[in-house]
Amino acid sequence: MPKEYSTKFKTEVIKRYQNGESILALSQELRIAQSTIYHWRKEFCSIKAANRIYTPKEFDALSRRLEKLEHEMEIIKRSGYIADVPLQKKLSVLENIYRQADNTYSVHELCEALDIARGTFYNYIFRRADHSKREEAQIELMRLVQQVFDDSSQRFGAEKIRVTLAGSGVRVSTKRIAAIMQELGLQSIRPDAKKQYKKQTIRTRSGSAILHTSKSMITGCISASSSIFSHAESSIIEYPAMPVQIWSPAHSEPLSGNAAIPVA
Repeated sequence: MPKEYSTKFKTEVIKRYQNGESILALSQELRIAQSTIYHWRKEFCSIKAANRIYTPKEFDALSRRLEKLEHEMEIIKRSGYIADVPLQKKLSVLENIYRQADNTYSVHELCEALDIARGTFYNYIFRRADHSKREEAQIELMRLVQQVFDDSSQRFGAEKIRVTLAGSGVRVSTKRIAAIMQELGLQSIRPDAKKQYKKQTIRTRSGSAILHTSKSMITGCISASSSIFSHAESSIIEYPAMPVQIWSPAHSEPLSGNAAIPVA
């Protein structure tokens, strides 16, 4: 009946083998068949890897697992599933994994997993970083423009805002400030702003008549009226026919054509 040896005895024999003793010498000294010691070596002899030491049994199991994963990866690649995923989607997924605090994968591993060139991935994350910085700078500039605009009681335009910011060390073009003002809906309030329509008031005994017409027609009307008023002896003045409409508080309906207005 074959003699059974304890695990402790087997590991001690293998340690002596690893320290330089030959299997033949151990076999003769311990009176154990060389084939038995070879079998123990296969079972207990350690294999050093980068991160840990494996026994031959553990190493064989790891090799089988690796072969299985390689087959699964090959099946996925042949299916074409990875190739059908848009590049931007792949890059976004890899960036999320890359920026995780507990990420243990190198860029090489990440890119190889989804079949992406490392240069493409680096360009993507660097461009994203630059874009984020530009967005932050734009938001800060919009805040400064709004602040200067409010401090000026909403009177400053793009040029004056540019000068004010330049005095604070912020140098930016008038065109960019104008674009920001348009985006924020800011419009300067000027006391001397031109009005869309010109209004001329004629005062009479019974009220005021307002002529809504063009500037040139009002000028002609006033000149003609002044001449007529200077020579008037009657209490009624007839205006020359003009394409205008006259509203008077004394009338509920607008007057048109040859209008007659009583004067003092």
